[in-house]
Amino acid sequence: MEKINYKVTIIGLGNILMSDDGLGATVIKQLKQETWSREILIVDCGTCPLVYLEQLSTSQHVIVIDAIKKGKPAGTIYHFNLAKHRSKNRLKRTTHNYSLPQVIALAREINNLPHTVIYYGIEPANLNLGTELSHPLRQSIPKLIRLIKKQINQLSKK
Repeated sequence: MEKINYKVTIIGLGNILMSDDGLGATVIKQLKQETWSREILIVDCGTCPLVYLEQLSTSQHVIVIDAIKKGKPAGTIYHFNLAKHRSKNRLKRTTHNYSLPQVIALAREINNLPHTVIYYGIEPANLNLGTELSHPLRQSIPKLIRLIKKQINQLSKK
């Protein structure tokens, strides 16, 4: 039997010291300024989603926010379902972190959850050392937040 603590968990990934890689933390900070039901969990995972394994394994749906480099123009917004998206390049565990797909697989082994994992991201312009987001990212964040809020509302009704 699945143990469910959260309807939707929203996690921000990335390193705030690497310019646009801090996108996840920035969006999470803005989402936390709003009032949400107790069934919604919003967390900044930084660079280590493994820390939130318990929360992920008790969430029906997960929304991931991250800078995603795919070669499109900076500021391009991405949205895809992790279950339907298969990368040709498998992410491997490093000595310090597990990749998000590995953490999701562990969560599913523990409790058959989450059912849904949806990625939202923006193509970065700058991943160099720094704490400021680039102009293209800052311009795209309001639209990204609108899309994420709509997704949260849809998933929380399932």
